[in-house]
Amino acid sequence: MNKINKSELNRVLALSNLGIDYFEPNKGLDNLVEIAAKVSGMNVSMINLIDSYTQWTVASVGIDRGQMAKEDSVCQYTMDVDLGDNFEIKDLSRDNRFKDKNYVSGSLQLKYYWGIPLKTNEGFSIGALCVLDKETKELSPNQEELLRKIASQIVDRLRINRLILELNQKLVGSKKTNHKLAHDIRGPLIGIVGLGELIQSGENSPEEDQEYLGLMVKGGQELLDLVGSLLKSTLAVDKGISESSEMTSLVSLKERLIQLFQPQALVKEISI
Repeated sequence: MNKINKSELNRVLALSNLGIDYFEPNKGLDNLVEIAAKVSGMNVSMINLIDSYTQWTVASVGIDRGQMAKEDSVCQYTMDVDLGDNFEIKDLSRDNRFKDKNYVSGSLQLKYYWGIPLKTNEGFSIGALCVLDKETKELSPNQEELLRKIASQIVDRLRINRLILELNQKLVGSKKTNHKLAHDIRGPLIGIVGLGELIQSGENSPEEDQEYLGLMVKGGQELLDLVGSLLKSTLAVDKGISESSEMTSLVSLKERLIQLFQPQALVKEISI
C-alpha cells in the first residue's frame, strides 16, 4: 500500500470533514448535476468525489451512480488543475490513459470529456464536476463559465448539507437534555411541594416545621445549582468553548444527590 503524503492526507481530511454519505442521495446535488447536463448539452453529467483510492459518483445524469478505482478515473487529473481552470479531452478513445477503460471501450462508448475541480475554501480538491458525450463537442466560453458557477454551488451545497446535519444532531441532543432536565427537576420539586403541604397542615411541632423548611431551602438551592450548571454549559457550547469537567469525588457526589432528593424522600418516608 502506498504511503499517503501530508498534502494528500489534508485533502482527504477536508473531504471527510464534509460528512458525506456516498451511498445516500445528497440533498440539492441532483438539481445541480441536471443543470450542468442541460447547460453543456451533454449526454452524461456527474459529480464525483475522490478519496485516496476511490472515486464516488454522488449525483449523475445519463449514467448510474457508483464507484471506481481512482486510477481508472479521468477526474483524478481534473483535480490537479488550478481553481477556475478545466481539464478537457476531445477523444478519450485516442488517449492511451483511457482508451481501454470500460466507459470508453464498453457499452457507454464515451468520447468527449470536460471537467472542473471541486475545491474547498481552503483550496483542497475533493473531486470534480464533469460532463461527457459519445460525440466530440465544443463548449462555448459562456457554457464553461456557467459550469464553473455550478461547480462553486456544488461545494457550497456540500457545506450546507454538513451544517444541516450538525444542526439536526444538536437539536436531537438538546431534546434529550431538556427531557433529562425535566426529569431531574420534577422529583425534587415534588418533594419541596410535599414539605410545604406538611407545614401547611399545622400538625407538626415548630421544631419539625423548622427542619422541613431547612430541607426545602437546601432542595431549592440544589435545583438552582442544577439550572446554573446547565446554563453555564449551554453558554459554553454557544461560544464554541470546550470546558473540562471539574473533578468530582464520589463522596461529594453522594452528598449532592442526598441534598437534592432528601425533600422528596422525607415526604415519601424513604430513608436514603
